[in-house]
Amino acid sequence: MVRRPIFLLSALGDSSAFAPLSQQFIVKKEVSSWQQAEKFRSSAKQIPRYTSSLSLDAGASDFVLGGVPQFEKWFADAAEEQKAKHAAFQTGTLRGLEYSGKDKRNVLVVPDKLVLKTDYNRNKERKIDENWDSNLSVLLVKECLKGEESELNGYCSLLCRGVDFNSVSCPPSTAPDALRHWTTKQKARLRRSDVGEKLIKTAKRQMNRWSKKYEALSEDDRALMSKEQFLWAMEAVNSRAFKGNYGGGTLNQLQSLTFPILAAIAGLIFLFASDDETADMIVQFCGLLVVAPVALSLAEESKGPEAAQSDAVLLPYIDSANHLEKAESNIEFNPVTGDFTLEIGRNCQVKEEDGRSQLYISYGQKSDRELLLNYGFLPGANGVNAENTDDDKDAPRDAQRKRLAGIFVRENPNY
Repeated sequence: MVRRPIFLLSALGDSSAFAPLSQQFIVKKEVSSWQQAEKFRSSAKQIPRYTSSLSLDAGASDFVLGGVPQFEKWFADAAEEQKAKHAAFQTGTLRGLEYSGKDKRNVLVVPDKLVLKTDYNRNKERKIDENWDSNLSVLLVKECLKGEESELNGYCSLLCRGVDFNSVSCPPSTAPDALRHWTTKQKARLRRSDVGEKLIKTAKRQMNRWSKKYEALSEDDRALMSKEQFLWAMEAVNSRAFKGNYGGGTLNQLQSLTFPILAAIAGLIFLFASDDETADMIVQFCGLLVVAPVALSLAEESKGPEAAQSDAVLLPYIDSANHLEKAESNIEFNPVTGDFTLEIGRNCQVKEEDGRSQLYISYGQKSDRELLLNYGFLPGANGVNAENTDDDKDAPRDAQRKRLAGIFVRENPNY
């Protein structure tokens, strides 16, 4: 069977740390690899802040699916209707993709025109741009500020859960249970574990780095967006972005790339670093370790250094799929059609308790520390049922974080 030219993608994360290179994929001809990143945002306007606390009542699924109708209509108008659809799972507390079809190829097709991208390491030395995530975050905020005039307004609506970006100081978080959003009391539950204590310190350092990146923005960009909006976008970018060799050379032979290097990995480096200076040194070294195999492979096989240079991108729709480590999934770029496509294999379609089939992709091998730091979920921590909580609107959120802390401490005992 003749297969079309493709670029494979791998997931990106906070440039301060990298995940293990787990799954390997085959890339034919022009194919690129991409990486996932983190989310968070805020606004320069003095308007009430939108609370991301989720009341898990009858309207919980309405909140979880906020922005979905606008997004799917926008996507269908701009491209075509997709086989997978957004749906609420786990008693209406989790947004994901529902797909029960038999087709394994082209399950999702995303045109390049709907993709935000920025330079990842397109320089002579192929050195990772430390500001790739802040650059992409600025682009995202600028699109959201345009409102309906943005060509990506549907994507912005999905990320904001249907909340008008310009009507609030900060839209709902895209990862509401990520550790950075926990209260002091909620974090205290993690201190029963040495690993949990280190994770709390890691989260603090992460936020300090992001804050410094905001201060380093140009005066014009800081005048355009508030720190809160920027942080919202950083969370989104570091949990959703992919990186790969996009449009930079022709690869004529098979390439072996990895997918994905998740945002959450930021934690791994700092968990065991004695101080910030040491952590930064480890980060730079790990960055070289992660990029080197890919760069060398591309350079050796394509005979062109530009082939190893990459971009970081946000892929609407594909980034809505939830994570399952054992799911066998490929994300590819076809330079002929200009489309990013999702191909699935075993363990990608999982029947939920209500009988519906949820579509999963793998982010790679992830530790509990990585998942909790940047994504706010752990294996076995299903959504909280509203019937088991009191009338306090924050009780369901607190109950879920209590469950997450309990699982983390149990699975990650003291050394």
